[in-house]
Amino acid sequence: MTLIMDNQKRIGQIRKYMIARQNGDLDACLSILSDDFSFYSQKDGSYNGKQEFLQYLNKNPYKGKWGEPYFDKGRYRVDGTVKILMIPINVKIEFDFDQNDKVCRASVTKR
Repeated sequence: MTLIMDNQKRIGQIRKYMIARQNGDLDACLSILSDDFSFYSQKDGSYNGKQEFLQYLNKNPYKGKWGEPYFDKGRYRVDGTVKILMIPINVKIEFDFDQNDKVCRASVTKR
């Protein structure tokens, strides 16, 4: 598979995740993750494994406005804006994939 095809497939996976997250379909969110998935949120800390991440998803419903996923400087990324205490904050989610095209790491930080 070519790099362009890999990128398109992975961007499609991220798009599926974002739609599932927006719709509250947590099973679909978890389905694109590797078993050893790790997540970091600048606001909420680290979560390791799907079960810990599911706790995060349940505590933090989808919010904000999010753009389309893209590939930039070796990372897959989605930019967005969320409100914390009514203050808009510009954030990004960065995704890493394993050799099986499952998301193995994701992080949410300010941009």
